[in-house]
Amino acid sequence: MATVEELQRELETLREENNKLSSTVDELSTTIDFLRAQIHWFKRRFFGSKSERIDSKQIALALGFEEESKQTPKQEEVTYKRRKPAARREPPAEAFKHLPVEETVEILPEEVKADRQAYEEIGAAEETFEVDMDPPRFYRRKIRRPKFRKKGDKSRPPVVAAAPKRPVEGSFVSVNLLVYVIICKYLDHLPLARQQRIYRRYGVELSRKTMADWIRIVALWLKSIYDYMHSDLISGDYLQVDDTPIRFQDRDFAKGKCSQGYFVAVSRPGGDVVFTWSKTRTHESINLAIKGFRGRLQSDAYGAYLAYAQTAEGVILIGCWAHARRYFEEAKEEKPREVARILVLIGHLYLRERRWKEQELNAEETRKARQKKSKPTVNLLKRIFERLQGESLPKSRIGKACYYALNNWEAHCAFLEHGDVEIDNNLVENLIRPSAQGKKNWLFIGHPEAGERSAIIYSIILSCQRHGVDPAEYLRYALGRLPNATTSEIPSMTPKAYAEMKSAVTVKEPASA
Repeated sequence: MATVEELQRELETLREENNKLSSTVDELSTTIDFLRAQIHWFKRRFFGSKSERIDSKQIALALGFEEESKQTPKQEEVTYKRRKPAARREPPAEAFKHLPVEETVEILPEEVKADRQAYEEIGAAEETFEVDMDPPRFYRRKIRRPKFRKKGDKSRPPVVAAAPKRPVEGSFVSVNLLVYVIICKYLDHLPLARQQRIYRRYGVELSRKTMADWIRIVALWLKSIYDYMHSDLISGDYLQVDDTPIRFQDRDFAKGKCSQGYFVAVSRPGGDVVFTWSKTRTHESINLAIKGFRGRLQSDAYGAYLAYAQTAEGVILIGCWAHARRYFEEAKEEKPREVARILVLIGHLYLRERRWKEQELNAEETRKARQKKSKPTVNLLKRIFERLQGESLPKSRIGKACYYALNNWEAHCAFLEHGDVEIDNNLVENLIRPSAQGKKNWLFIGHPEAGERSAIIYSIILSCQRHGVDPAEYLRYALGRLPNATTSEIPSMTPKAYAEMKSAVTVKEPASA
């Protein structure tokens, strides 16, 4: 028979085992909750309405979801009467008033045609219109430079006008054709191979190599304007920066294979836009885009930008609330109520920013308003983040979202102290979208050197759009002047300067009339 001491020892052993098992159960429950959230997120990503690449049945079979779907009880069929969609209306006639009338067609009744003398025209004619177009039309422009000599003095050499300077010296291409090829590639995202096929339909053979050479020469002409725009941005005290991956081929090292390069976009609100090209995403290569900058630097939390802000003197890092919000948006399924509250509070920050812009507050007024209205909201968000971080696994989505926000908290709060900076980096992120759309068509850059050329031309086109200037109109202006321009004229030839010049002319026209 067991003694009292033995029973007590056995009881203690059972208690220890029970405590261990309870701890294990708690651990497993937390893990199960995390895995359930992950699976739910995975299902939503691959089986949701946005999935277009992967067949949902294949994924379900591979992951064992097929049985689950089979066991799901059959849903009751609900029928409803679909409302007939309204007929699509054509644009109103006023939308085409700006188009010139190239041709007027008069249609006479058959009776009048048979005996014109027996009828007389009365009242106003019934008029309608139709919109027509001519396909791209290629033609030659003949340039004659007659030779002359002085009458009565045959000893003098003949005189002839100098050949006009053109962007592509010795080529048959005009400025208009150059601009058309560039706009098709970089604004309409038509690869050169596709353009070649299109032009062939209109009876003109332009090879890809020829057009690529034209683009290379145009980029060389535009580089002086591009360099000035870049130096102007770097010399300012506020800069927004972001990067996007671009695939490229380096035939000298990896024949037939693509590597990952990057466009780094730098800008400031209301300023020009500059893309720089880098073959890697190392800190050194990325930081070349902002080398020499001193002031407020707004970016996401990529390490290259953080390192630059820490090592460069006089740099203040401004965070991006759009990035912070994005992390919590992805964590909605893990803690719906808490995340919903966070998103509402961040939404309040954005709502105030929009109202202050509508009221046209200056920088100091905006700073004071942020301190009074937005700072308490930001402090409340911090307390919520700290609490949620303590309650969540570090690898969970909510844990990662809290870590991102708190780890960069000083940068996220910096906008409160500066009334002339944005709450997020969306302005420069939106500038990257055209290149992202383009690479879906042309897939990759054919050579590393073409990356810089593309960066130059994208910078010019996006700067034109930023300032409300037609890129084709500006390129015709710039390429027509650059062959004869001096270095001192470059600052007056940027897209921003061109927009200001056009605005000044528009203001003066009514006064002169």
